[in-house]
Amino acid sequence: MTADRSGPARRLLLWAGLFMVVALLAGCAGLTPGSDGNANQGPEVPTPFQALAPEATNTETAPPPSPSPRPSASPAATQQATASPSPEPTATPEPTATPTASPVPTVDGTPREGQALVDALRGGGYVLYFRHAATVSSQGDNRVGDAWWTNCDPGLMRQLSAEGEAQARAMGEAIRALGIPIGEVWASPYCRTMETARLMDLGPVQPTTDLMNMSAADVVGGAEAVTASARQRLAASPAPGTNTVLVAHGNVIAAAANMTLAEGEAAVLAPGIGEAGFTLIARVPPGEWAELAAQYGADGAAQTCEPTAPDQLGPFYEPDAPERDSLGQGHVLEGIVRSAADCSPIPG
Repeated sequence: MTADRSGPARRLLLWAGLFMVVALLAGCAGLTPGSDGNANQGPEVPTPFQALAPEATNTETAPPPSPSPRPSASPAATQQATASPSPEPTATPEPTATPTASPVPTVDGTPREGQALVDALRGGGYVLYFRHAATVSSQGDNRVGDAWWTNCDPGLMRQLSAEGEAQARAMGEAIRALGIPIGEVWASPYCRTMETARLMDLGPVQPTTDLMNMSAADVVGGAEAVTASARQRLAASPAPGTNTVLVAHGNVIAAAANMTLAEGEAAVLAPGIGEAGFTLIARVPPGEWAELAAQYGADGAAQTCEPTAPDQLGPFYEPDAPERDSLGQGHVLEGIVRSAADCSPIPG
C-alpha cells in the first residue's frame, strides 16, 4: 500500500518539476505565460509608452505646422503689399498727367500773321528773337576796362535812346495784353540788350554769352563759337505751353540765321524744324505788337475802342514833336503812358 501511494506523489513531483523547467526555459526565451510564443512581440512589451509616441511625434511635427502659419501670415503681408501698390497707381498718373494734361502745341514752319500768329504764340512752343530796341547812333562801343561789354556808360558804349526805351516798354506791354505766355528770357550781356529785356518786363532776364555781340566774340571763343551757340538757342524748344524770348544783336542773327533785323524787330522761329533746326514763321516790327494788341485782346476777339484824348496822355506826350514813337502818338521821352488796350493811334 505504501508503494502504491508513493507512485502518484512521484508523478506529481515529476510534472511539477517539468513545469518549472518549462517555465524557466520560457523565461529565458523572453516569453511570459499566456503569450503566443511570437518572438517579435518582445519589442511590443513597452506598449504602455506607445501612447507617448504620438505625442512625441506631434511635438516634432509641430514645427512643420509653423510653415502653415506662414501662409496665414503671408496673406496679411500680401494685403499690406497689395495696399502699398494701391496708392502707386494713383500716384503714377500724376507725373504722366503732367505731360499729357497740357496738350502739346502744334508747332510748324507755316508762315503766320495777324490772328493766326497770335493764336500760335498763345499755344507756346516758339522762340522770339528780338534785336535790342533803338539806340543812339552817335554813340560807339569802346573796349575800356574789364567786362567792358557790360558797361552802361553812354560815353563808352552805345545805349538805348529814349525812343528805344519806349519801344521796349510798348512791346512788352502789348505781348502781355495779347496773353502770350513767356517762359525763359535770355539776353546778351551788353547793357543795351539787357536793358531792352528788362523794360519789356516779360520775366526774369538771364544774361548769356551764347548770344554775345560778334564784335566781342573773341572773348568767348570766337565768331564760330558764338554762331554755333546762338543756333542752339534758336533750335531749343521752350517748356510746354510757353515761348522763349531771346534779346541780342543784329550781327548774331545774321550769322546764325542769315537774317537782317532792324532795331527792335523780332523774328518768330519754330524750333526743331528745318535743316538749320529752326524755321522763320514771322517777322514783327516793334510797332506791330501794339497793333496786334489793339485788334486782338487776351480773349482772342477783335477789339474796338475810342482813342484817348491827347490831354489824357500825361506830361510826356508831345503831339507836335517831329519824331514819332512806335505807337504813332508822338515822341515819348521817358516811357509809354498809354496802354496798348487804348487801341487806335491818336491823331496829331
